[in-house]
Amino acid sequence: MGTNYYIKNAGVCSECGGTGKIRQHIGKQSFGWPFLFNPKHPSFKDWVDVLQNNSESLVDEYGRDIGVSELITLIKSTKDKPGNWMPGEHPSEHEVRDEEGYRISKHEEFS
Repeated sequence: MGTNYYIKNAGVCSECGGTGKIRQHIGKQSFGWPFLFNPKHPSFKDWVDVLQNNSESLVDEYGRDIGVSELITLIKSTKDKPGNWMPGEHPSEHEVRDEEGYRISKHEEFS
């Protein structure tokens, strides 16, 4: 089981010009794993800046609002969970670790 997190209203739809349904995928928290970030931003530091600039617009996949500090705390609390590879091992073909050890997907589409 996992939960995806998004920035709601994160742009303009290229098809209809509307803004209400555009969401930017932040990443996913799966039970027992470190948080996995979308590769739109290459590091935890970059994502923290993005989250703080969009603090009024953070939601989970069920539409529930989440505060920026709550999401950052969740992300930090999972950093050292074992997941599918440990620091020092070779990363999988699907993800890398940033300089602080946070997981970044190599693919924008994952859930």
